[in-house]
Amino acid sequence: MTEIEFFDYNINGCNLGEDSGLPDMQNNKYIHSKITVSNDLNEEESKNIGKGMLDTILPYTDQNQYDRTRQNISLKAVKLENEYLKAVFIPELGGRLWSLFDKKENRELLYANNCFQVGNLGIRNAWFSGGVEWNVGIKGHTPLTCSPMFTAEGKNKNGDPVISMYEFERKRGIVYSVSACLSEDILLINNIIENKSKADTYMYWWSNIAVPENKDTRVVAPADEAFIASYANSSYVLGKFAYPFVDNADCSYASNVPRCRDFFFKIPKEQNKWIAAVNGDGKGLLQFSTPNLQGRKLFAWGQKTGGRHWNEWLSDSGKPYIEIQAGLLKTQLEHFIMPGQSKISFIEGYTGYSGDSSLIHGKDYKAAQKYIGNTVNGLMPSLNEDLFRTGDKTIVYSGSGYGALEEKIRNERISDYFCFPEESMNENQEYWNSLLEGKKFNAPDVSKPVLSYSDNLNFIEKIEALTEKSWYDYYQLAVLYYQAKDIEKAKINYEKSYKTTENVWALRGLMQLAFSEEKNYEKACELAFEVVKIKNNHLALMIDVGDILIKCKAFDKYIELFRLFDKKLQKNGRLLLFYAMSLANIGQIKEAENLIMELTVDDMQEGEYTLSNLWMLIHKEPGKDISEEECFKKYPLPRRLDFRMH
Repeated sequence: MTEIEFFDYNINGCNLGEDSGLPDMQNNKYIHSKITVSNDLNEEESKNIGKGMLDTILPYTDQNQYDRTRQNISLKAVKLENEYLKAVFIPELGGRLWSLFDKKENRELLYANNCFQVGNLGIRNAWFSGGVEWNVGIKGHTPLTCSPMFTAEGKNKNGDPVISMYEFERKRGIVYSVSACLSEDILLINNIIENKSKADTYMYWWSNIAVPENKDTRVVAPADEAFIASYANSSYVLGKFAYPFVDNADCSYASNVPRCRDFFFKIPKEQNKWIAAVNGDGKGLLQFSTPNLQGRKLFAWGQKTGGRHWNEWLSDSGKPYIEIQAGLLKTQLEHFIMPGQSKISFIEGYTGYSGDSSLIHGKDYKAAQKYIGNTVNGLMPSLNEDLFRTGDKTIVYSGSGYGALEEKIRNERISDYFCFPEESMNENQEYWNSLLEGKKFNAPDVSKPVLSYSDNLNFIEKIEALTEKSWYDYYQLAVLYYQAKDIEKAKINYEKSYKTTENVWALRGLMQLAFSEEKNYEKACELAFEVVKIKNNHLALMIDVGDILIKCKAFDKYIELFRLFDKKLQKNGRLLLFYAMSLANIGQIKEAENLIMELTVDDMQEGEYTLSNLWMLIHKEPGKDISEEECFKKYPLPRRLDFRMH
């Protein structure tokens, strides 16, 4: 019999901080990474690569005001437990499956992080490692990976508890849910994506499963070919190779993978869909699913210093991990069209695996595939949708109010399975709700960050129809027009917002337009100074203006601007990095070197080479070009500065 418990999970963790409050104006680097596809891929294999990518993450904003200071934090959690397994989920962090403990073997099946530490690896910046992450809608990590989900409890036909975590994903306009129950020694997950609108949308799903990386950990999947993505500077290079031997190394052992790589397994259509990570003793984790979850992947940080450093950056344990993943397509660099008024449902099974190590780790990889595959054959009947059918569900934890707001916008339910109570709406939805109901909305305090944005362009007409407009009305109009790609009207409304009531948020919008749309770098720099004069103590804003000045190569101006920042922010690692870059570029080399040897950049981005490039600039001899390899041989890059992924 399965028992369920809702409790507070205490862990050492960082302060996530508030959302930035700043709309993304195509300045989100994560979603603009370039993809190069080799000629090895045929037309069918490459047809969806790069499709469905985003221009902006709006209506979401960045979560980039976190730090690396640990303290004891408490997270809302739910536990399912029977005589075989104990599964712990964290609903307020995207429903992450934090831990899956095998009670019979007395071992953790996942890489359960010993701390909560975010880094800049997600679509909204903040992301953390460990457990199983549920990624929906958009390439990379779900926008809700560090946000709460609704959590409801029900009972299935056997009387066992079923938990369902669900939310409205605003970018694609869909509802997705992750329902879980235990069936003896298997954790079953039923994922459902609902598109109740009439419009088609691009779609994506990957379950990212972190497992410990030991020297003898072997990853086995029923495929003899793999699409392999290598990381370059903010870009991917995708090719197709025989698997497991790549570049004369058996890459089914992650310890043989030299640098960061994604291995997307090309599993034949007729094969069961599964992946296993098994240690030298023949024990590990096995994940299997219904056929429509066709993709499987191995992600390895690699053995280079940069990859190892990243692994350690996201944990306090110092223990390495890899990810085995499962998706609806063969790679993560593509999306597919999900028709309007349709749903997608698939079931995953997670279980401890124990087998003959001599077969699993023998030289004959096909023998290992066949051996584990025989086990999977016997497990497939456990993927039973009936186990998730429940009567009434009781909401235990609340998610956002955007699902309830969307139901008011559409005047219909957005899910056939789950409820979005009107009482879940709060101040984040207040403005949009007032527009729907024709009620007066009092503009918020201009000194405080904007709480919420919308990407529903129908709100343009409603705001334009207002007889009197506040600074906030004009500001939201500007953001909506920007999303509608009407840059001129976006600019006009930013200007009207600022003229109505002086506010830094409209000024920041004009700064971004001057830089990205008008290519007027002098004006962008001037506006950056105006932004700081009005509000110099908002971290996300200061990062924004600093980024603009560095891109404009206005290094002298950034040094001047830095002195105007709030004293507390002058200690921030990202802002100090901009300062060091500026010093190096105006010839103050020694000062720059002394600075970067001491600073810690909390929000280093996956694939970012700023620190290593700055090290090269510091050690470049005047008038001489030097390669990275030559530079780092002569002037070794300190480990703490090495975040390279190539």
